[in-house]
Amino acid sequence: MIHYSGKRWFALPRSVSRSAIAILIVGGLIGFWLGADILLLRGRHLVEQRQHRSAVRWLSVATALGTQKPEVYYQLSRAWRRLGDFEKSRLSLEKASERGWDGGLVRREQQLLAITQREFPDHIHVWTDLVRSAGSDLPEICEAFVYFRLARLETVDALEILRAWQAEYPGDARAYHVHGQVLQALERWKDAAEQLARAAELAPDRDDILLDLAAAQMQQLFYTQAIESLNRCLEINGENHAARVTLARAMAKVGQVDVALRMLSEDLERLPNRAEVLSALGELELSEGQLEPAVIHLREAAQLEPCDRETRYLLARALQRAGLRAEAEAEFEFVKEATEAITRLSKLTADMVSDPNNVELRFQVALINWKYESRETGLRWFQELLAIAPNHVPTHRILAEHYALEDDAQRSSFHRRFVDPAVGRTP
Repeated sequence: MIHYSGKRWFALPRSVSRSAIAILIVGGLIGFWLGADILLLRGRHLVEQRQHRSAVRWLSVATALGTQKPEVYYQLSRAWRRLGDFEKSRLSLEKASERGWDGGLVRREQQLLAITQREFPDHIHVWTDLVRSAGSDLPEICEAFVYFRLARLETVDALEILRAWQAEYPGDARAYHVHGQVLQALERWKDAAEQLARAAELAPDRDDILLDLAAAQMQQLFYTQAIESLNRCLEINGENHAARVTLARAMAKVGQVDVALRMLSEDLERLPNRAEVLSALGELELSEGQLEPAVIHLREAAQLEPCDRETRYLLARALQRAGLRAEAEAEFEFVKEATEAITRLSKLTADMVSDPNNVELRFQVALINWKYESRETGLRWFQELLAIAPNHVPTHRILAEHYALEDDAQRSSFHRRFVDPAVGRTP
């Protein structure tokens, strides 16, 4: 009978036979496998319903129990990919493959993982196959296809895909968010604001959507509306520093310059090397006639973001007003050179629409963006060019320089090998 021995809480009755113990063990194993099946069934359903965080929780319990079922890892890979954790997605897919999951489904998931990271296939039939078998992956395929079309400057096609995506998934905030971002890039601010407002309604806890909405409102001079959007954004995420900078700019526009200066000064104490904070603070100080701190802050911002034309122009004005004419002239010269290049960019972009595979046109567009718009934008253009012409030496030369400036010796060396084949060659 059950008793407490001082060493253990219970003891089996002597009448329990070995066969009974075996039945208990077998029953436990059956329960384990049934439990894994139930967890998988629930996880698979949640993935299909696009409830990805819940799916990860259910499927992770199955892995914690030690299941070897390959589909558990396959469904985990899908959920992690949709959540944007590509490394966990890749590792889960490897485990699914190792455990014998269907090779065709593994290859399809690899393709989806690639296009989600904007590594696009060259052949249109790959897209056709993905769309035909889209299932609940349609939103991710649509989003990737939009960026694929935009990379080729096929704006009309991109907008058509967005409208189809919204028609199929009218409750998907991401469809409206991406649509709004595309319209922002086209400077259709009113239309962009409408799309972003709808996205914010569908996903009221997304601070990134509210920040984009505020930017569209600022462009239309709707500063009060922008302030409302930014305050909501910061209620969700008080550490959204871009939102704080934009809010300070909006507050200054409605006459609350002292509040804006105080906000930016506080941010600068916490984030001393943020170019956008330094530039916004320097701009306000310049407008208030505080020339000495304006020059200091704008210089620091220009050092951090040397291709930011607006910051360089503000610095030129501050230096001129402070009597530092030679330095001001150098900054004005850069702004003039950049403005001329950006003006040329419009024609180059228009030419590229009719000739999207022209490598030289793409290189010029990438170079102007990299030198005069932003390093990040230029980098994306160069990477897209290499998808068309993988051995393009001028592009590899710029990328080698880019990564050297970023102190990324490994990537710099990789690109330098295309410029100088002797680099990296073993003696």
